[in-house]
Amino acid sequence: MAALAEEQVRVLFFNDACDAIADERIWPGTATHVELPLGELVRHAIACGSPMLLFAHNHPSGVPQPSRADVEFTRRLVRICKELQIRVHDHIIVSRNGSFSFRNLGYM
Repeated sequence: MAALAEEQVRVLFFNDACDAIADERIWPGTATHVELPLGELVRHAIACGSPMLLFAHNHPSGVPQPSRADVEFTRRLVRICKELQIRVHDHIIVSRNGSFSFRNLGYM
């Protein structure tokens, strides 16, 4: 993902035993933007029977720092998933110059 020229969102869905049950490239985007339909992501987790997910996307710019939209989306995703008893393990941004973990840096 780090070397891609366009933004892409991938989601790993896990079962209760923390085994990956699906690895989905959910939404492709452009060089600077990707649409993130929150409802579709949550519906997919429910359809998979997944109580936990790991969300990742890339920044083709090479800068792994989250945008304001990334932070707001992550907060909404965590809040909505919590209400549905789905755990968001992390949101990771990858780039050719490194990565950013929302969990490790205290954003979640």
